[in-house]
Amino acid sequence: PVEEVIYKRRSNRIFSSRPVPDELVRRVVEAGRFAPSHGNCQPWSFIIINDREEMDRIAEMMDPLYRHLTRFYFSGRTNAVTRALISLTSALLPPLMDQRAMTGGKAILKPKDVFLGAPCLVYLLGDKRGINNMYVDIGICGTNMVLAAHSLGLVTCWMSFAGVGAKMLPWLKRYLGIKWPYVPV
Repeated sequence: PVEEVIYKRRSNRIFSSRPVPDELVRRVVEAGRFAPSHGNCQPWSFIIINDREEMDRIAEMMDPLYRHLTRFYFSGRTNAVTRALISLTSALLPPLMDQRAMTGGKAILKPKDVFLGAPCLVYLLGDKRGINNMYVDIGICGTNMVLAAHSLGLVTCWMSFAGVGAKMLPWLKRYLGIKWPYVPV
């Protein structure tokens, strides 16, 4: 059964508008909580938003950032200076200016919804005090969660846009209550 979940699970960007029952959300988060971690320090915390109106408020807060980044990126098609800056930024900060991510970013601008209509959001936060590599531990935690969600009949998609927004927008970080030593992953 585990292999079946691994081979059949796919990232999904088309979501039902039906709310996710709290019991299922708890089970998914519990699967993440039980993930192995370096030194068993469990360097994670979760922000669970199971309210579409709240997610809409967060998406609205992030919208200017994505509009600006996308406008900048696509202006490189006609502006040589911007194109040079994008090339430099792509080399130095590939996660920020990767063309695949920017093209995906363009898709979220029309509905003004970075969450693509999903009814529930779980922010994975990493604890900077974690032993060794907190990002590996968070990856294992998140993988447990998406596999558990799939086994429960839920569809999921890792959306790093949400984490980038929370990292780059201090007001969103405050709104979500993210404080040191935690960082959005």
